[in-house]
Formats: sequence, structure tokens, C-alpha cells
Amino acid sequence: MATINAWSNLAALTAQTPTKLDAYLTAALTNDFADYDIGDPKAPMIPVGFTIEANGTSQLQAAVGVVTTLFSNASDDSCLTTAHLQYSSTDRVAYATASVSPVILLALVNSRSVSEIQLCANLLPKRAVPRLTTITTSGESATGGPPQSEKKNLLVLIDHGCPFAHRTVLDGAGNTRVLTIWDQDAVPDFPTASGSVPTGFGYGRQVFASALNGFIKGATAAGQINEDLCYQLAEYPAMRSRATHGAFVMGLLAGGYISPSLNQSHRSERCEKIDEHEVIFVQLPRNVVMAPDRGNIERYTLDG
Repeated sequence: MATINAWSNLAALTAQTPTKLDAYLTAALTNDFADYDIGDPKAPMIPVGFTIEANGTSQLQAAVGVVTTLFSNASDDSCLTTAHLQYSSTDRVAYATASVSPVILLALVNSRSVSEIQLCANLLPKRAVPRLTTITTSGESATGGPPQSEKKNLLVLIDHGCPFAHRTVLDGAGNTRVLTIWDQDAVPDFPTASGSVPTGFGYGRQVFASALNGFIKGATAAGQINEDLCYQLAEYPAMRSRATHGAFVMGLLAGGYISPSLNQSHRSERCEKIDEHEVIFVQLPRNVVMAPDRGNIERYTLDG
């Protein structure tokens, strides 16, 4: 039986605070988590986005510090996306995302500096996504830091399904021009050893070009790349079909598509410019792609 300390009563507790919960979060507290007490260690984490407001930059800095301390002192698995807590000297508002326990959510509700809290939860999947057995590859394990590039031009895509082994995104040496893929899914693609959790975000898996090229080499015979085998070795079910939205968009922006209306000189110029770009691909979680609502797509695109 739910008690006064249950998730379902948090909406009522906000009546005496200036904090506003969006309708989806209120409904989730009332319906999805009503059987969990605030101190229940089995209570699931809930993804939220929240706004911190202050009268000036110094006050905002202090408010952000209080929120950061709240999460660092948490005795549960609550996790704040610290990468968002960067703002200019004139800002008075900061927006952050986090996964919170009932205890931390209640603290955010009672915080005077937090003006709004939004549900960023994904809908439950209707079917399980098949996973392969982990395959050891020749790719190097990536660090948790941001991707580094020696080229001046970077193209960043936020989508789903990256054709990193397609011939149009390979350089002259047969290596991919995809600098990194960050799969934001709770059960990310690619073998665990081939990537790492991005620093400052705390979820998903980022895989750098060194590992991607290892998969490509493992699927290359007699100078020919077997793309299907490559994605299978990479444990990348997002590319089980080449007709993905990410593949289509990436082909237009980075794959060398050239309009028939361009003359020969413009075609050559476009090809040269495309070859100068490296690609960072942020892969949205599967459930976000299937049902982009309830604030979830806002959270993941903001992270991206």
C-alpha cells in the first residue's frame, strides 16, 4: 500500500512550492510509481529535465552549486548530466537533465531555484531488440573524453543508424570518416570493450574511429568490404537494415550525393569539400525514435 511518502503523493506535495511538474510527470507519479515509497531502494530512477532560475549570474552559479552538491551527496544512483551546467556570464537560467530517485526528486521539488521539472522517460519497448554475443575486436578501447579531430570541418548528426562502413564515407586508405558514434540507448550497441561512457553524461556508449576501423578490417577480404558482416561484427543492430533514417540523412550530408544539375567543376569542388569533413554521429535511443514524446527527444537531442 502506498504511503504519504510515495511517488503518487509528490504531486500533492508540490502544491506548497513554486515548482511546477509537467502533466506527463504528474501522471507518471500518480500511475506508474504509486507502489514505491520515497525511501524504497527498489524504486526505479526516473529521467527528468529541470530548469534552474535566478535573479543574476552569481545567484545562478550558487543555485547550480547547490544542485550539484545535492547529486554528489546522494546515497542512491541518481545521476546529474553535468555537461549541461555551462552558461555565459549573462545567463539567469540553466537547464539540466538527470536520472533521479524519489528522494532527489522531492529535493528538487522543494528547491526554490528549480522552477519546472519535466518528464524525460522513454516509452517501454514493445519488443526486445536481439543482442549478439560480445566479439573481441582489434579496435582500441576508447576513453571517456570528447572526440578529437585534426580536421577543421566536423559534421554532427543526431539520428539513428550510422552507415560508418559505406564506401561513400571511407577515405582513400579505406578508413571511415566517422570520428565517433555515441549510442545513447540504455542498452547500447557495440561490444563493451570497444567503447566507453561519455564523460559528463554518464550513459550510453561512445565508440571511436579506431574501433570502427577494426570492424571494417575484420570484414574486408581481397580489398572488398562486406558491409553486412561489418555491422554484424560490430554488434550494430541499428544497421540491420540499410534503409535507416540516419543512413539516408548521412548520405545526403556526408556521403557525396551530387545533384545532376551541378556542372563538372562544381561537382569536383563538392567532392573535395565532402572529403574534408569528419562525422560525429549521435544515435538516439530506439524508443525515442519509435515514440518521440514526453520530453525524451528534447533531453537526448540537448545532450547530443
